[in-house]
This record gives sequence, structure tokens and C-alpha cells, in this order.
Amino acid sequence: MATARRIHISSPEPSVFTDDVKPGSAPVATEILQEDLENHHIFFGPNKFHNHLTAQTLTLYSLGATPDELRTAYDSNKKRQDPALPVDEFIVLAMSDKSKFKDFLSDDRNYPNFLAFFQREIETKGLGETICEHLLTGDDHANNILVRMFSGYLHPLIRFGLGIEWGQPAIIAASLAESAVQEPVVHEYLLRAERTAKELPEDKKTQDAIGLLDEIREDETLRGAAQWADSNKARDGVLKRAPDEMNKYASRYAVHPATLDEAIAQMINATAYMTGGAQNPPKQVRFDFTFIHALNASVFFQSIKSLPYITTSDKVRLLEWKVRCDILMYAAHNAPKLVLSPIMSYEDERDWRTMFDIMIRHPNEDVHTAKTLRAIANGQRICAPFEKGGRERGFFVVDSMWIKMANLLIDSIKDHQSWVTVSGFEQAWINMQNQSGM
Repeated sequence: MATARRIHISSPEPSVFTDDVKPGSAPVATEILQEDLENHHIFFGPNKFHNHLTAQTLTLYSLGATPDELRTAYDSNKKRQDPALPVDEFIVLAMSDKSKFKDFLSDDRNYPNFLAFFQREIETKGLGETICEHLLTGDDHANNILVRMFSGYLHPLIRFGLGIEWGQPAIIAASLAESAVQEPVVHEYLLRAERTAKELPEDKKTQDAIGLLDEIREDETLRGAAQWADSNKARDGVLKRAPDEMNKYASRYAVHPATLDEAIAQMINATAYMTGGAQNPPKQVRFDFTFIHALNASVFFQSIKSLPYITTSDKVRLLEWKVRCDILMYAAHNAPKLVLSPIMSYEDERDWRTMFDIMIRHPNEDVHTAKTLRAIANGQRICAPFEKGGRERGFFVVDSMWIKMANLLIDSIKDHQSWVTVSGFEQAWINMQNQSGM
């Protein structure tokens, strides 16, 4: 049984995207995830990269990895991780006082303390009450953690989604702890957009996320707000030089509770459009390394929607925050022109099973590509019931475009330049080769 301290992987829920899951892999996945939880820090290296071993294991497991393949992937990537830090019992006890809780935020040395704190909260109050109290009540305490969950290129949100998908309180506790030690880059942006949205008349709001991307692209002030030299192009660019313009678009995004399923599909479609379309012909197809995180985080919202202890209004709120972060990413990357012709013209198609096997056995995969592949496959599944309405209903990526995009993703990781970063800047493409014959 899965608890706040013990991981136990069993059969996935129907809402979870899987393909040919091997029953014998569940015990190995459980063992690996427990080992990672107990022995590794949430960041590694001097640049404090995020620990991806949870995402790696659950993604490969969901795509049909064997026990040996799971262990090989884990052994390959665990060597770079930093060891777990000790728990300071004095700090854990102090965190129970919310007036002192905030004093420990943003410091990754407190990750083990936050992990212990949230594990005890789940054990004492239950998972649902812990999530609602520390993320969703709307008070300063909950907002201070929630905005951090949407920071760090959505890594804490991805970990939270994995915990929800697989019914793992221990992973959810880790996601809350990870959130607590993130810098709250989007704090004022998200809360301001929420305040502004409450004051807007309904006829000024839209659920069309793709439409907002197109409008941002046409806004010269916003598109030029981030500069190549900015260290963090959201924080130092868009949110510093054009906060009012960004707020104008973010506050207009709104989801009606009655159309939540369609809104989730529209969000997924918009992230696929943004991620797959940020190309620069005639340069070779490459995927934007930041945008894939928006796409990867899209997978979990169907599982979040199924939770009985989260209200519909909070499910709407989480989705609205997700899209507002997606469009901020897009603006911060200089709003690249989105072109689908490389996807639509692709001909040499592998089937899904072939691509899943390629990623499971890829020798240098750190799970980013596998997560993106799974997100594309999930997108096809979730969007299919809605996409016949096409662009008028907020869907650009339709039909065979999903599997074509997945094939292009596989093709793009064949050399050392697997990704492009900040794809709206021409400087990001300088070292990329042109496509053959162009």
C-alpha cells in the first residue's frame, strides 16, 4: 500500500496513458522510486538541475519498459545525483507554525525538512486535506506554495502530476517540498492575472489558448520584451519590461466549469502547437527545451480532474494557471513564429510502439524525450473527441499530425544538438544545420 513514506506501484488508473505495461516491472519501479526518495536530493550539481529519476522511472514504466530496462536507465542517471541531506528536526517542528513556515522557503537545503513536514501532514490529516490546505485555500500560505509549484519550468507541477497519476502520497509530499524550495518567479504574475480576471466582463475572456499565442505573436511590445542577454527571460525580460502587456493576455484566459474537459484538451493542443511549431525552416527540426516542459506537464490534468477532494473551481483554477504559465513561456522566448509545415509534410512514419521502444532503450536518454513522446501520444488520445471542430474550436494539431510530430521528435535527437533553447531568437539557431538539400 502506498503511504506518505512508502511508494508502491500497482495497476494504473484508466485516465493514465500507458502502453504494454509489463506486470513484472511494477516491483522494480517501486524499489527504484523508494531508493531515489530516500537517498537523493531534489537538485543535483552546481547549477541545481532538477532530479528527474521519478519522472524517468514512471515514464518508462508507463511506456512498457522491462525490469532490466528500468534498472539500466536508473543506474545510468543516478550517478549524477547529489546525496540526500539530513533532516533537522527543530526546523520540521517549526514549520508547523505558519508564521515561521515562510522563513524556510526558497532554500534547497530545507528540502529534506519540507519533505518530512509534508509526510507528517499527510499521515495526520490525509492526502486530500493536506493538498487543499497547503495549495488551494487561497490564503497567503497556500498561494505562496502554489506559485512555486508553477515555477522552475513546471518541474514541481510535473512531480505533483506523477504522484496524482500513480496514487503515490510520498511523491506528492516530495512535490510539495520541491515547490517550497523553488524561487517564486511567477508569484506576482499569476496572482495579478487572477485579480484582473475577476474584474473583466465575460465577453472579454477566452478559453482559446492558441488564439492567445497568436495575439502575443502580433504584439510587438510584448514580443520584444525579452532580450537575448537576459539570464531569465521571463523574470528579467517579459515580467520586468512588459508586465502590463503580459497581464492583459493572461487575465483574459478563463475556463468555464461546464467545458472543463474540452478546456483541458485545448490546453494540450496549444502546448503541442507551441512545442512542435516553434521551428525555423530551413534549419533542421528541433524542439524547444523549455516548451517541452509545458507539453510534458499537460499529461496530468485529466488525472487531476478525477480527484474527488479537489473542487471544480480549484480544478479550473489550476488549469488557468497552467495556461498562463504556458503563454508566459512563449512570450519570454520572443514569441517564435509557429509553423506546422515540417510536421504536416513528414512521410516516414514509425508506429507508436516502435517509438516507445526506441526511447526505452536509448543509451543517452535522461527522460526529457521520453516524457515528450508520452505527452504527444497522450495528446492524440485526449484531443481526438474534440478536434473535428478544428481551429474554430481551438485545435490546430489534429489527426495524423500527432504521430508525425512524435516521429520528428525521435529524428531530432540523433546528434549532440538535440534541442534548441529560446527558439524565438535567431541566435538560438546559429549552430543548427540546414535540412538536407536546403
